[in-house]
Amino acid sequence: MILTNSQENAVNNIFNEYKSKTKVVSFKAPTGSGKTFMAANIISKIMLENQMNEKKKLFFVIATLSDADLPRAFAKKMEYYKKFLPFKNFEVEHRVSPSSKNNKIEAIQPFSLEENKVLIFGTSSFGNKKLFSEEGILDNFIQEIKQNKEWKLIYIRDEAHKGSRKLNSTDIKVSKDIDSNIRSSSSFVLEMTATPLGNNKIIELKAEQMKEDGLSLLKEKAVLPNEDEFDLEDEFILKAAIKKFKETVKVEYKKLEEDGVYIRPAMLIQVSSTNSKNENFFKENISKIISILEKENLNWLKYFSDDKSSGVKNNIKVPATLEEASKNDSLYDVIIFKVGPATGWDIPRACMLVQLRNVFSENLNIQTLGRIKRNPYPNLLKNPITDKYYLYSNYQESSRNLEGYKIKEKFENKLFFQGRIKNKENNRTIIVNHYSMLFEKMLRDEELGIKNLCISNMSKKSIDDIWNKETIVSEENLTIKYPQIKDRVNLKINVIKTIKKNLLLYPETVVKIINSYAQENNLNFDFLFYTIHRNFIDLLKNNLSNSFIVNRKMEDYIVDEKIEPQKYYKIWVDKSENPKKIENLEKWENYGYELISGIEKEKNIQFLDSGPEEKFMKDFFNELSTIKNYLEKEIYFNFFAKMPTFGSNLYFEYFNEKEQNYSKSYIDFLIESQSGNLIMVEVKSYDDYDEVKTSNLLNGYEMYMKQNDDSKIELCVCFSGRKIGNEDKETTFKYYNRNLNKFDTISLSDFIKKTLI
Repeated sequence: MILTNSQENAVNNIFNEYKSKTKVVSFKAPTGSGKTFMAANIISKIMLENQMNEKKKLFFVIATLSDADLPRAFAKKMEYYKKFLPFKNFEVEHRVSPSSKNNKIEAIQPFSLEENKVLIFGTSSFGNKKLFSEEGILDNFIQEIKQNKEWKLIYIRDEAHKGSRKLNSTDIKVSKDIDSNIRSSSSFVLEMTATPLGNNKIIELKAEQMKEDGLSLLKEKAVLPNEDEFDLEDEFILKAAIKKFKETVKVEYKKLEEDGVYIRPAMLIQVSSTNSKNENFFKENISKIISILEKENLNWLKYFSDDKSSGVKNNIKVPATLEEASKNDSLYDVIIFKVGPATGWDIPRACMLVQLRNVFSENLNIQTLGRIKRNPYPNLLKNPITDKYYLYSNYQESSRNLEGYKIKEKFENKLFFQGRIKNKENNRTIIVNHYSMLFEKMLRDEELGIKNLCISNMSKKSIDDIWNKETIVSEENLTIKYPQIKDRVNLKINVIKTIKKNLLLYPETVVKIINSYAQENNLNFDFLFYTIHRNFIDLLKNNLSNSFIVNRKMEDYIVDEKIEPQKYYKIWVDKSENPKKIENLEKWENYGYELISGIEKEKNIQFLDSGPEEKFMKDFFNELSTIKNYLEKEIYFNFFAKMPTFGSNLYFEYFNEKEQNYSKSYIDFLIESQSGNLIMVEVKSYDDYDEVKTSNLLNGYEMYMKQNDDSKIELCVCFSGRKIGNEDKETTFKYYNRNLNKFDTISLSDFIKKTLI
């Protein structure tokens, strides 16, 4: 097994960046291109180079997103690929953290520093109630690396393979925290990502390059059932799929043997996870499926996490494993599985997917489709038989994709603006001190009786008697859920979570006040804290609001005029309907960003976050053309672009009354006129914007304009889109009138005249 020309070029390019001491490299490659094999080769080359020249002690960390199956599969592939590598004297270790909820907890071994070791784990091993987190396994390991200068850490972040489980906000935060922690101690970071982000060096391997190698990564021809077939009941759909599989697919694959190619095709039947309500119905239907398969003389493997069984003709014993099912000569004709094994499981011989309504309710996971689309033909050569895949499924293409953008080369050195409130930290200190004083006064107010209420709660026989039900409190634009508290351990966990989630209400000074008062009066801290939180939350919020109102001093609104834009960014695109986009941007040579695409025509498409943004851009370009034709002269801008918001440095701070804190307004669009003025536009929808927040934003913008009168900056808010009832509204702007020191409402035509003419 050797690298193809295009794979070898990608590996060499990444290795050269490592030798040049580039800190971070983003590697983008298509599905089925052999990313894991290339990663193994990169590791091998770095180890070989180190042995010959640097002679440092190397340690590699490979972190994948979430699922346990994914890092396990990565580790197995890495172990298999070792025999094909120039340097193979290294150890691969996959680690998974047990849950702290597990009654049987064994001693957790720390990550040990061993030379030429490749450690692989999923970030889910560091989530809530995981012992790796509670024992500080990663923190201790990183600290050891930092203190030992003879070690060199290489970090591979695998974002290209995503697990089947949808990540929640906690997963994402944990993943980011781990990533940041490891990066801080790494000499070299390789990001394997579908869409590069940030200013990192990008190495990209395109499918077209691999085709030039004479390779075909994926099956390309989809064969779908007739429409009348899919209107049938489940039993008849399955029988139709089996008929196609036996009479067409197996017969065609048998012909490959004439060329010395032996591949036994496989059918996948994907089912949903069960729950207590439908478990019996589900089991009945699985039994029916197996009965039909056996009547048709098909060998089957049922692979569920809690139930692995198989049926092979003549009682031949075959291991009931995915590894066995994935072999090209496996005796299994059909694999019945749930969503999970779609993660990190390669079975190129699979060429048919079946989903039945009675056992599958979700849309097909895109990674499952990837399982049946991989090319099984030796050396990835194209063959008309192995180029087809069969779908008996209500498959729908994923409606959301990530698209990447990069700034055009001629604008890479441009500098833009950022707005900061200089003395907000001083204000925060004053505000926290005042709030803490009010908090202690409240705590000692005998009329409120907090001490007695806490003593009463502590005297109850069981915590169940106090907070035995989940309580939901609805406020304006907010629903607060107070969870059920079952015991003292559960109480402590909820206290810690509540403090972390409400740092404005419970800053360090306030926590110290509660702790001091608890010790002074022989009260349990957790009981005292939760008594306050559950009974006096409204009073706390009022005190905090009063502290902001009384203590906010005159802030300095500073404009920094030397901010670099993001070189790269990505945007979610909803392709289920007509995506929000502007095309043919090649007409505007000074448009700032271009789509990262191997197709030249696509580079001049700008996808957008919303309908109002799309309407603003369309109206802007149309009005620009109208005015140009009327004046019979060209109207130029030096730069215009939809700007990145996530992770961007182009923002302006302002005070948010609702949150009683300082917020950031990220710029949606940026225009630079020929005279060098920078017009920064935030777009709002007519029928969906927060009036209070927008008013706060305009107040902040006004302060920047007043305090930076000599700056070449124009901050404005655009209102676009449609009013209720789908009535088209004229695009208008809140534009600052420097003569009257206030914001005026102006038309798009006047906006262009004031900024570009």
